Amino acid sequence: MEVSEHILPLASQGKKLILFGAGDYGHRLAEILREQDEDFAYYIDNCSRGGYVCGKPVYAPQQLSQEDKHQIFVFLAADKAAWDMAQQLTEMGLISGAQFMDAGPMIQKYRPDPVPVPTKEYPYEDVHIGGLYAPWNVKEDFADAYRMVKDNTLVDIHRLWNLWSLVAEASKVDGMALEIGVWRGGSGCMIAKRWSLLGRHEPVCLCDTFTGVVKVSEKDNYYKGHEHADTSKEIVSELVRKMELTNVRILQGIFPEDTGAEIPDQPIAFAHIDVDVYESCRDVVRFLWPRLSHGGILVFDDYGFPTTEGVRLLLDDLKQRKDLIFIAGGYGQGIIIKK
Repeated sequence: MEVSEHILPLASQGKKLILFGAGDYGHRLAEILREQDEDFAYYIDNCSRGGYVCGKPVYAPQQLSQEDKHQIFVFLAADKAAWDMAQQLTEMGLISGAQFMDAGPMIQKYRPDPVPVPTKEYPYEDVHIGGLYAPWNVKEDFADAYRMVKDNTLVDIHRLWNLWSLVAEASKVDGMALEIGVWRGGSGCMIAKRWSLLGRHEPVCLCDTFTGVVKVSEKDNYYKGHEHADTSKEIVSELVRKMELTNVRILQGIFPEDTGAEIPDQPIAFAHIDVDVYESCRDVVRFLWPRLSHGGILVFDDYGFPTTEGVRLLLDDLKQRKDLIFIAGGYGQGIIIKK
């Protein structure tokens, strides 16, 4: 359905337009804006893995902290009630109606096409969880830590809560904790904070090249190399200092070739693996598995995302093994527990 009248709110006129939601509804809204002779600057998305969609960059919502909130207008592009997205923007200081609006009804009216059905070759769709239990909103220790790390991570609050919970389970077995693929340190510092609160004194090693993604191969469908290089060891060190963490070791270099020898010689109870591509993920698992304690946990951030199919291919092979339990997490994570 073509748009014949001007339908955008007066509050958006003359402002930088931003679309919250880079999925199917975001695509439809972009088409509506084009018919209105309007352009937008970029997408934000809670599941952002960086990169571009339809020629526009995709950022995490924290990108808005760099904007003058009086000069932007955000359209919420979601196929269900966008109250959670609205709540995020409200917490950032934006005002509903003046600086953002739910564009869902407008999209449903002018672009009511059905969402494409997933296929065997492309088994992805936008998944919306219908349950109401949201412990991340009431657990004060988690909430305090989240407020400190949210601007230093691309991992959304739901996956961070899973990490927080799984670290507690891993603390029941012997070993230390690691994160491989740190970016700006948000999820790694969440792990270290939880580890410390649980009374564990083993080191938490945070390992990253700090020069972006490495070991891209033909098995990877999106990454080309060196993405997510907008970080540094100093940025992570500053977050460690801010959170008063004394149990963290930051290791710079390719893992395990450069930094594996720097890992303390002790068992491993928990590791968060966020390396985006097949060969890097494979090499991490080969290094960690012999040292992973029975009952130890590996969490793979990249299992359920369409930009990281190489990691999914690797884990779909691994989950056939009889010496582990594999769980496909509800927010895109893959979880392995060693028997």
